[in-house]
Amino acid sequence: MTRAASLLAVVLSVMSQASLANEPAESLYSRLGGASQVSMLVGESVDRAFETPARAAARDLLVSRICSLSGGGCSATPAPDFSANEYSSLIEGLRQSMRTHEVPLAARNELLEILDGMRQGAHRR
Repeated sequence: MTRAASLLAVVLSVMSQASLANEPAESLYSRLGGASQVSMLVGESVDRAFETPARAAARDLLVSRICSLSGGGCSATPAPDFSANEYSSLIEGLRQSMRTHEVPLAARNELLEILDGMRQGAHRR
């Protein structure tokens, strides 16, 4: 290989790596599986944590909240008003659902960290 060809190969390699580094990272929402997967995970969690009348409202609020906080492109929504016990049940159900559906550990941990802010607002009822 000539010196010019070697130099060209190095330049192309560096340019290729630089363009890969500039690609936007996949959002957490995408890594969780998008709308249908997030809805399913939340639905399973809410079914475990709430009485029947509160399920639909809690599910809708939480799906929207996760979408907005994890890069899904949804409008920002207020944090749902959960008691401390409801929050604990919800998070445990979400952990079980994510493990069952093989959500990657890094994505699970990232979502739980994001949702930790809701724990701060959970009221003791």
